[in-house]
Amino acid sequence: MDKIDLTGLVFGRLKVLKDSGERNTKGEVKWLCVCNCGEITTVVGGNLRNKHSTACNDCGHVKDRLRKTPEGSIWKSMLRRCYNQEDEAYHNYGGRGITVCPRWFDDELGLVNFINDMGARISTQYSIDRIDNNGNYEPGNCRWATTLEQGRNRRNNKILTYNGRSLCQSEWAAELGISSGSLQSRFKAGWSLEKALTTTRKSQ
Repeated sequence: MDKIDLTGLVFGRLKVLKDSGERNTKGEVKWLCVCNCGEITTVVGGNLRNKHSTACNDCGHVKDRLRKTPEGSIWKSMLRRCYNQEDEAYHNYGGRGITVCPRWFDDELGLVNFINDMGARISTQYSIDRIDNNGNYEPGNCRWATTLEQGRNRRNNKILTYNGRSLCQSEWAAELGISSGSLQSRFKAGWSLEKALTTTRKSQ
């Protein structure tokens, strides 16, 4: 018999209201719970305590579906980079002290909160980017950005100033119609700043 009083306790999205008066085939108490979505459900106490049941069936299905979306994959990758030391990118994130805010880290509501705060990804060309590259993953410091936009935001970006304009190397390369690597090769070859930043691909 389930002898622990769970009334008033919260397990994920479920708040226990009272003993439902029902028992399963093993004689365990079924507790009457209300989900955050408003759905009323009954759950065996053991399933609540061991976190096997943390939402009503409808919400549980929604969470499973969200995990399979592009946003869900990005959310999981974000967590791995910050907390899994075996991840190849960990040293640039968790290894530098970058963390994910509690609102997005929560096992039950984190993905839902992440999507609510960030919105849907604009297109396949966009991924999550931290505005302050030394800041954490949290609302206000994250945006959906293209690879080029993220390249401009790298902490090791080299800013080049010429003719009154200061742009990062990737931005100058984009204007010239060449890759950032090609521009870097010009400097390694001894080109002057003026020549490197005014010679287009066609005139090279």
